Amino acid sequence: MVLIAVALSACGPTFSVQDRAPREKQKDPSWDRDGFVQTGVASWYGPEFHGQQTANGETYDMYALTAAHKQLPFDSRIRVTNLDNGEQLVVRINDRGPFRKQRILDLSFAAAQKLDIVDPGTARVRIEKIGTAREKSYSLQLGSFSRKENARKLRRKARESGLSGLRVSQAELLGQRFYRVLAGRFASRSEAQKARDRVSSRFPDSFILAD
Repeated sequence: MVLIAVALSACGPTFSVQDRAPREKQKDPSWDRDGFVQTGVASWYGPEFHGQQTANGETYDMYALTAAHKQLPFDSRIRVTNLDNGEQLVVRINDRGPFRKQRILDLSFAAAQKLDIVDPGTARVRIEKIGTAREKSYSLQLGSFSRKENARKLRRKARESGLSGLRVSQAELLGQRFYRVLAGRFASRSEAQKARDRVSSRFPDSFILAD
């Protein structure tokens, strides 16, 4: 897993480098099949790793509905049920982890928020593989602001760069509202990278997100 299994103290203790580098395990072929079910403890990871690279090469977006699992194939779609409150959600696997024996899943911040796991940090869950997400697009995040007007100003600046599909997306983190400036809906990561290379001098902090 490219990202540490747990990002905040609410999710559990900090791990050593050795904890992050477990021995490779032989893959269980049953994990490839739809209908695979597993029960255990889920945690979540968030702000500290937002914008970093995940194990499948994407950029981690804590506002996307994604998760990390030890062995399920990338792009697997799984239904996650919080066994403590009955809440359900479908997420896509794009990272590896968590690397603690008693945990089976690391959720993005947005997924943990919808399942009401953010405050407790962990919860008992059941996961079921229901398919594979084959259709995927990519966007550029140009900036993120606490004030909507600042996001609109950046969007106006971005129009001068010739970027298309410019939009302001609202998100929340621990009760605080943020406004993200996104551009484009690219069919491949390489197309998104070309767009980023073209505008990197004006938007050096931009990065690619998988939608």
